[in-house]
Amino acid sequence: MVTRSPQSRVLYTRAELERLIAPRSIAIVGASPRANSFGMRTLENLAHFRGAIWPVNGKYQEIDGRACYASLAALPGKPDLVALVVPRVGVESSLHEAAAAGAGGVIV
Repeated sequence: MVTRSPQSRVLYTRAELERLIAPRSIAIVGASPRANSFGMRTLENLAHFRGAIWPVNGKYQEIDGRACYASLAALPGKPDLVALVVPRVGVESSLHEAAAAGAGGVIV
């Protein structure tokens, strides 16, 4: 069944949004080991997340005891959710990289 909004646009089904709203893996692009950085705070906020957490930042090999990946393409799997914690100038290219990596959704 196709559901339409009042503006006649097709709405996503729960199944189509599952990877975004109930992710099993989260990649954090722009993760950082610096205390109080947005990247580190994002990692800390995910302390109780039971799925895979993949920090992404080409400057580091490890962050907070987790392997850090140089790019989304280097991840061991397709991320269900990508959190972008990069400066504004890096958002567009990171969105393209997330799409190419098969991400289920992106939070900016």
